[in-house]
Amino acid sequence: MAQVKKEEADQVTIKLKKEFPEFRCDVQILREAIYKRFYKEKKRQFADKIPDKMEFINYCRL
Repeated sequence: MAQVKKEEADQVTIKLKKEFPEFRCDVQILREAIYKRFYKEKKRQFADKIPDKMEFINYCRL
C-alpha cells in the first residue's frame, strides 16, 4: 500500500462521505467485515471437506 499523508486521506474520506452517506471509517464496521469474510471462508472449507450428511455424522463421531 502506498503511504498517504493524513491530510490527503482526510480529504478523500470527506469526499467519499459526501458521495456515499453509508461510507464510514469505523473500526467496528471493518472488524465485522473481516469476521464475515473469515467465517464465510471457514464455512466454505468445511463444506468442501464434508459434502453430505453421512460424512458429517461420521465426522462428528470422531
